[in-house]
Amino acid sequence: LSVCTEVDATGHCSVFERIVAADYDNSLGDLHHMSAFDHDSLRKACEHKQLCPALQRVVGGGTRLDDLSHLQAFVHPPRTRNGFGKPTEKDENNPEFKLMVTGQPYTDGFASY
Repeated sequence: LSVCTEVDATGHCSVFERIVAADYDNSLGDLHHMSAFDHDSLRKACEHKQLCPALQRVVGGGTRLDDLSHLQAFVHPPRTRNGFGKPTEKDENNPEFKLMVTGQPYTDGFASY
């Protein structure tokens, strides 16, 4: 993914800020922007984790625009080989899993996730 073109001098993306606003009606253009550009440095862990209603609906096959936008803006626990159960060793090496556990972006010394 390429660097976001909407980031201002303070490091904030106007599209990202709109999506995380509780009262905002998401647009297809905003969802496209979120999936087309890198926003990993802005993403925070979802407070609901695997119990997140948006995550549950999407995993169940849902395609609501607000749910898909939420999944682009917040980090959720990755589904493990056991569903949402105890992670396996391979899951623990997943950068998103490390972000959920530590709350800090993963870095391997070369790239950060």
